[in-house]
Amino acid sequence: VAAEAPFWPPGTRLAYHAVTFGTLCGELIRKVDGRSAGRFFADEVAEPLGLDAWIGLPAELEQDVATLVRAPDWEITYLGHGPEPLLAALYGDLHSGFRVNEPAFHRVEVPAANGIGAARSVARLYGCLARGGGIDGVRLLSPATVELAHRELSRDLCAVTRRPYAYGAGFELQTELRRFGPVADAFGHTGSGGSTHGAWPSRRVGFSYLMSELRSESGDDRGPSVLAALAAALG
Repeated sequence: VAAEAPFWPPGTRLAYHAVTFGTLCGELIRKVDGRSAGRFFADEVAEPLGLDAWIGLPAELEQDVATLVRAPDWEITYLGHGPEPLLAALYGDLHSGFRVNEPAFHRVEVPAANGIGAARSVARLYGCLARGGGIDGVRLLSPATVELAHRELSRDLCAVTRRPYAYGAGFELQTELRRFGPVADAFGHTGSGGSTHGAWPSRRVGFSYLMSELRSESGDDRGPSVLAALAAALG
């Protein structure tokens, strides 16, 4: 990653870093703290909050992992016409192959691509962020740090996927696509195949929608329908 020349002048375009973002963040953690991203997450996030979530799954938990399947129409796509050559650069083997069910892939630490957890745990993590960094007497972050994390840094059409994106420091923010439901101040992250995870600070609620069947984004209303129901239940 360090040796790769930029595809265009830095700061001039927005592009989704599907895998390399985790590599960059993981190395920052290692340089500053000495632990790997997975070990740091386990010690400083998952354990204090009591999360069933991992970056680098322990081998003894392999039997608990759901098997992902691809719907007939599933593919990593972009909103354009014709093939997009940068998709292969973005996803590498994740684009051309399908290794997500392999135990070896579960055990290795790929901070941007193979976090494994229960939906209830991911929702609890975002619930902590939705409440300013603390939940049930556990303080994970300061309110100022949480605010900084989802303060808008960029907003544009992605140079690769051609979808509108907005980002804070690592979190996706709400756009006109309303991927995070009907709440304007939502932030979080969406996943390939239809998963959606995030926080509604104004409602003090975290959410996570996980599924075992990967579908193409076009026409997949599973996540949005769940979030619409959540908003209606909150009133």
